Amino acid sequence: MRFFGMERDFADVDLFINRVRRNVQNIQAALKELGEILNFPIEALEHPNKQLRLSHYGMQLDIFTSFDAIDFGQAYKRAIEAEEQRVPIRVVAPADLFVIKERALLNHLNRAEKDRAEKEKRDLEFLKNMHA
Repeated sequence: MRFFGMERDFADVDLFINRVRRNVQNIQAALKELGEILNFPIEALEHPNKQLRLSHYGMQLDIFTSFDAIDFGQAYKRAIEAEEQRVPIRVVAPADLFVIKERALLNHLNRAEKDRAEKEKRDLEFLKNMHA
């Protein structure tokens, strides 16, 4: 959301990954290099609809293996190529982010997580107004 200009605290980093075995192995190697101790089998990243949460260096990292209604390959093609501290990154396209935020809102409402639901509502409103 900050990439698109929304002023807010930096709370976490969300990664939407390609769950093919080679990519999962690369993620495992990168996490080990960072000193992350995994408390789950790395093969879990090969399965759809998984959200794995890691905390490292005082930051939260959420790894998502899939989102309903969003194909990774298509989302990757639509993603925006950017650079953060001279590191190339891909940022999910606003339309895909909108779908992700809608799903997150429903999940938070279903779990009666009012504060989290309000955050998602603000994010959705920002994304709606981005192109207005």
